[in-house]
Amino acid sequence: MFKISDVVRCLSDDDKQRLADIRQKLCEYRQANGKPEQHCVVAESDWPEYEPIWQAIADRVAAEQAAQAD
Repeated sequence: MFKISDVVRCLSDDDKQRLADIRQKLCEYRQANGKPEQHCVVAESDWPEYEPIWQAIADRVAAEQAAQAD
C-alpha cells in the first residue's frame, strides 16, 4: 500500500512513472483474467475507525469459519 502524499513527496518523476506502469500492468492482468477492478477501504492505525474495522473483519471471518465447521 502506498499513501499518495508519500508518493508525491518522496518519489522522483521517474519513480512515479514506474509505479504507474506497474499499476497499469496489474490492472491489465486482472482484466485479462476476468477479475473486477479493485476497490478498497484503508484505515490508518491512528484513526478512530481502525479498531472497529478490524473487529468487524475478525467477527466476519470467525462467523464464516464457524459456518464452514458445521
